[in-house]
Amino acid sequence: MAGYKRKKIRLTKKTKDAATKKRERRFIGVFLILLIIVASASAATYFKEKAKNDAGKDGDGKLAVIDDGSRKDKVNILFIPVSSDGEVLYLCVFGIDTQNKAYTVSCVATPEDADPDRPLDILEKAETKYGIKLDRYVLITRDDFKGFMQVLGGYTVNLKNRIDYTGKDFTLSLPAGKRTLYGDLFFNYVRFTGLGGSAHEREEQAKLIADYIRQRLTKETVENGDEIFSQLYNTCTTNINITDFNKYQSVFEASVQKKLKISVLNLENDE
Repeated sequence: MAGYKRKKIRLTKKTKDAATKKRERRFIGVFLILLIIVASASAATYFKEKAKNDAGKDGDGKLAVIDDGSRKDKVNILFIPVSSDGEVLYLCVFGIDTQNKAYTVSCVATPEDADPDRPLDILEKAETKYGIKLDRYVLITRDDFKGFMQVLGGYTVNLKNRIDYTGKDFTLSLPAGKRTLYGDLFFNYVRFTGLGGSAHEREEQAKLIADYIRQRLTKETVENGDEIFSQLYNTCTTNINITDFNKYQSVFEASVQKKLKISVLNLENDE
């Protein structure tokens, strides 16, 4: 086409600024999105780890050892009964043999300087004194024990003789005959059984507790295990968590399908 002259498009400074600003806005937008994603992931990781650490801390601020998910062949749980005035009364070791679906109960003397505010310290001292590996602990006060028994139920006993006892910090009055003990009555009855402090009396305590486990570890109990565990968890101080319970629930279920095998194990001798 004759006489046609191609028009050149000149990129003015104003046009350049607009294009540059558009690219900058796009870059900033992408950067902010990435920043939000990274911040969200970091926050989620932080709170997840914090919740895990808080759940694993015991009374003296140490981290409780949480298993990696594997089920052990044998597990020992230390029960720590504490009086209303803060005295650790005795220790009870509940052993679980997952292979043979069998259980053991032992009652032993309290190590020196047992501080109920430091349950892991009590556990470590008991391990050293009695030469036994203890995996978890349950610390329960006399006052909290009432709630514990409301969840599990009472202990039925047939007393051959009447009991009338008055001590410095508790009394116990029980007529002869068959009756069901709850709360303070059962807590004090177990304590009374081992009051003399000898290994023989602690063996009698262990027999009593083993009998209570036979009564309360039933098909109905294990079928409602999650709910019962949650209720029990709120009545005591423990480093057992719901993952631990679920890991061994099938063992309990298999155990109640047949007659429970619970024996008393002596961990000490009369001094």
